[in-house]
Amino acid sequence: MKKNIFIGGLTILVACSATLWYNSKQLNKKIEANIKKEAAKVDSLSAINRQMADTEKKLFAKIDSGTKKINELDVLVAQANTKLATKERDLRKVKQANAQNTKKFIEWEVSKKQWEAKNQELAAANEKMLQQNNHLLAQISSLTETNHQLTDQLAQANALAKDNITVEAFAKNGKPHAKARKIKKINMAFTTYAELKSPTFKIYDQAGTLLPDSYGSFQFKLDKENSGNPAALKLEMTYLLSKRIKKGLYRVDIANENKHVGSLFVRFR
Repeated sequence: MKKNIFIGGLTILVACSATLWYNSKQLNKKIEANIKKEAAKVDSLSAINRQMADTEKKLFAKIDSGTKKINELDVLVAQANTKLATKERDLRKVKQANAQNTKKFIEWEVSKKQWEAKNQELAAANEKMLQQNNHLLAQISSLTETNHQLTDQLAQANALAKDNITVEAFAKNGKPHAKARKIKKINMAFTTYAELKSPTFKIYDQAGTLLPDSYGSFQFKLDKENSGNPAALKLEMTYLLSKRIKKGLYRVDIANENKHVGSLFVRFR
């Protein structure tokens, strides 16, 4: 009985062992299959890791290169910022200079307009002065001509010596008389040192009015003066009255070739 129980128990144990072995073997197969799968996965992951490592190296290399370039760019940016700051300072200076120049330009424009207006005034004044100058030149020319005439007249007047002038009034009976209403002729005589080529005579009354020819006529003659000067001539002139004259101061003008030589005065009461 005990033997059977032992055999039965052994049989059960063997059966269980076989079952366990079988199950263990199947499990081992699954485990090996899983291990192979996991190994394949590991190999794949390793390959991926290697690729990632290579990629990482490349990326780090690129990062290093990029960092280097960034640093270089930072240096360039810093240099550019420095240059930009310098340019901005220069630009501010230029703007300030331009503002000053603009202000000066505006002031210059205002000054220019003022000078242009002043120049126009000066041009107008200059034109006026030119016209006045031309007028003065014409006057000077006229005065020069008049001066020449006066010079000639002065020379002739100086040549006429008035130192021996005698003026006498005579009555009808030939006796000297000073009453105007009784005057019939006036004798005048003086010495001259110039030749009288074409002498003329005019007489004016106390009001300065020229007596017409109907009042009387002039007669004259020239003789050499006995003074030792061969150029000295004695002029004897007579005014014969045809009408009565009023009392007052009368003036006798003497001219030679229509140029005034001198004047003589005689008063009647």
